Amino acid sequence: MSRHHLFRRSALTFWLVALGAFLAGLAPDQALALRFVAMGDSRGYTTAAPVNNAVLGTVNQQVTALNPSPEFLMFYGDMSYRAKIDGQYTYTSWLNFMRTQPTGLPASLPLYLAIGNHELHEAGGTSVGAEEAVLMRSCQVAYQDFITANLSAQFMPGITNYNDEYKYLAYSFTADSGNSLFVVLDGFYVDPSQSSIPYTASGSLNQAQLTYLQTTLAASTAKTKFVIVHNPAFEPTDQAYHACWTPSMCTFWQIINDQNVTAVFNGHTHLYSRVMINSNFNASNPTFNFTNSIPQIVAGTCGAPISGTGDEPSMPTAPPNWNEQFQFNYAVVDVDNSGLIGKIVVHSYCSDGTSPWSLCDTYTNIPSSPALNDLLLLQNANGQGQ
Repeated sequence: MSRHHLFRRSALTFWLVALGAFLAGLAPDQALALRFVAMGDSRGYTTAAPVNNAVLGTVNQQVTALNPSPEFLMFYGDMSYRAKIDGQYTYTSWLNFMRTQPTGLPASLPLYLAIGNHELHEAGGTSVGAEEAVLMRSCQVAYQDFITANLSAQFMPGITNYNDEYKYLAYSFTADSGNSLFVVLDGFYVDPSQSSIPYTASGSLNQAQLTYLQTTLAASTAKTKFVIVHNPAFEPTDQAYHACWTPSMCTFWQIINDQNVTAVFNGHTHLYSRVMINSNFNASNPTFNFTNSIPQIVAGTCGAPISGTGDEPSMPTAPPNWNEQFQFNYAVVDVDNSGLIGKIVVHSYCSDGTSPWSLCDTYTNIPSSPALNDLLLLQNANGQGQ
């Protein structure tokens, strides 16, 4: 064997060893840096049963049994069928259920909220359609007052609000000693100048929140960045699968892309779905340019009527890459910030409400490896790997 071939083999062996060491360093520690649960949409089907206590209680028991335990739970909206029933707001009764044993969460588990559209619907219209036709400013203020009254080390702790007007509606917080950033937004905001606004199922984000998102993400040095908003940017419906629901949600995703967010979590759509938003979406959104591949994870019902059941319109089956499940669901997110680049593993669990809960989807982000890149360059230089 020639000295040239011996050099190539030695160099290749060196980089394979380096690659193995690098990948070993990315393996999650047995003591996870951070674990949290993401879920939403526990509302019931009627004013008589405004919360689906049976399914929500079961999910809470599943969360309680997790080992290791999560550091917190993120709930992204649509707690109850209506914000106000028989003159009483339903926010506090929902929170009380979430803390009542044996079907509630451990009292020590912190809980964060993102507002959904059902936090803004009042009961009392002439029909269900009329009740959901508007979003009420009075409900939004009552929701903010509810959080103020219950703020504690276990409820919305350590957050930084965008400003007083968006208090508890648009905010951020960090975990794992600042290595993970969370930004929460309000896709159904009612401006102070209006007592109500028409409800549009797609929701939207105004310029103030888009600017807040941009500046907050850009200023952060966190290794993993998560964004939570009730309504997803992309919806697995009978419209073009790759088209944004609204222009503002496309602008939202351009910021997500440009800031290379780790993952986006949503509810609102009553199913489970995980789709990677990437350059394949550009053709349907011609004024935007998505260059990264970022997951949009819709864990959209821990009690709300599954798509095609109850009062929920049926949705067609999406392409396989949407990883769609027409079941109740929640997601468990494990984060490892020990390497140069943060790594996450998302395990999502599903049930039809009667069958046992089981793993229905797994996602992990595989960071690009400098060692692997160097190895590929070496192979290419030696006429291999083409």
